[in-house]
Amino acid sequence: MYDRLMSFTIFLDMLGFSNKIGKITEEEKAKDFILFMESNKGIFEIMKNLDRKELFNYNYDFKFTFISDSIVLLAYPKKLQKQVNSNEYYDLSIKMFMDICNKLLILFFNIWEKEKILLRGGISNKYSYIKNEFIVGEGIIEAYKLENKNDGAIYPRIILSNNLTNDIKFMKTLKQYSRKLYKTNKNIITKDEDNLFFFNYLNLLYNQEQKHLYNNEKIKESNKKFYSFHKKAIEEMELFMKSQFGKKGYEKIKAKYNWIKSYHNNNVDDEYKIM
Repeated sequence: MYDRLMSFTIFLDMLGFSNKIGKITEEEKAKDFILFMESNKGIFEIMKNLDRKELFNYNYDFKFTFISDSIVLLAYPKKLQKQVNSNEYYDLSIKMFMDICNKLLILFFNIWEKEKILLRGGISNKYSYIKNEFIVGEGIIEAYKLENKNDGAIYPRIILSNNLTNDIKFMKTLKQYSRKLYKTNKNIITKDEDNLFFFNYLNLLYNQEQKHLYNNEKIKESNKKFYSFHKKAIEEMELFMKSQFGKKGYEKIKAKYNWIKSYHNNNVDDEYKIM
């Protein structure tokens, strides 16, 4: 029996963000960037208010903080009013995980629209705690290492910890819940060629569109913007890559670009493909 659900800590690094900051040399540009960061904070505040309307989110506190050019999100489980069995534990935890994935889509949309910055990160289910601007716990360390290590995310993707992906019941329940909800076979967690599992947000977009197949014009229009902003962020990365030709680190940047370009082109219609 369980008296708390699963915890989720997400560490996100905005690739190239420090380069943009370094180019700010006047007050107007500095204010623009602060407005950008405040817009992300505003999104999180809206999310917290929406959470109060979702019954299953009464079991969690949604928290966030900023660390330099990184963002940390935390779904912190509250103590349950009554203990739950294993099936209930996984069912309710998966609902929260799906909710986090949808929150990430909203965040990505804002970042790509405003600054054309790609993200890389990690997701852990180990314990973390946020108080004001401070965060502690195993979860933040693990999520940071997933994003930062040479054998971690590497490319612009959000990978899951082994602790999550080796949890057979978690992965099985997630797949079942997603297919029941969206009626498609596209998984939102995908195994990559290096055997790491990442959050497949373009599959989630597709699933959302299929769910609202008979009333989806608004969803389609939103997704078109998403694909367009995603494409522009990748093209921005291509320009940076070309500027680094012949310099140290060029091959690593090229590998990241090739990965995200391939991921994008394999999941969008021809009009959004990158040549």
